[in-house]
Formats: sequence, structure tokens, C-alpha cells
Amino acid sequence: MAENQQEQVTVMGDMNAHIGVLGEEVNRNGNLLLEFAEENGLEILNVTLAEGRVTWADRMNESAIDFILVNERARRYVRDMWVDECGQIDVMSDHNMLAMTYECGREETKTD
Repeated sequence: MAENQQEQVTVMGDMNAHIGVLGEEVNRNGNLLLEFAEENGLEILNVTLAEGRVTWADRMNESAIDFILVNERARRYVRDMWVDECGQIDVMSDHNMLAMTYECGREETKTD
């Protein structure tokens, strides 16, 4: 994705990756996600910005396996990120809703 540095890049989804957000041991998918983020200059918003951490819960188990990553260019427009740990929004899943506020607008361009 280095070739996409001029673009606003957002990657999000269920990665089944444990990266230590809840103090858990990093798993294979976690290592892959951390390497992917580093190699592509992506910020993991769950770590740096999110309000809330638990993205999956079932019975007595909790985990953080869903993530939102952005590159520097996209990060300029991200205002906040929220994980619905209390289940305020029913998504009919054992995963919690992840929400990101993203300011849409055009970048200023200079005209001569």
C-alpha cells in the first residue's frame, strides 16, 4: 500500500487478531496485523484513539478482534472512534459495533 500514500486509506474488519489491546497474548493473526500496519504506515485506531476496547463478547468471554486502521492522510479527517461495548446499538451479532467519525470535505487546492 506504499503506492497509495497519496490516497486516504481505511482498512476495517474482523481480523481475528489479538494484539494485546485487552492485555491478552498476541496471536498469529495479531502479529500479521501489526506487521501489515507497520509495513503500510497504518495507525490502529483501536489502540490510539478508540473509546472502548471490547469488540466481541459471548457469555463470559471478551475479546478485541475487530479493528479500524488508517493511513496518515486519512487520519487527518478522523475525529473519533467508538466501540459500543454496552450494546446500545443492536447489530444482531456477538460483535460490538465500531464507529468512526470521519470529516468529509475537499482538500484545499491552490489555483494560480
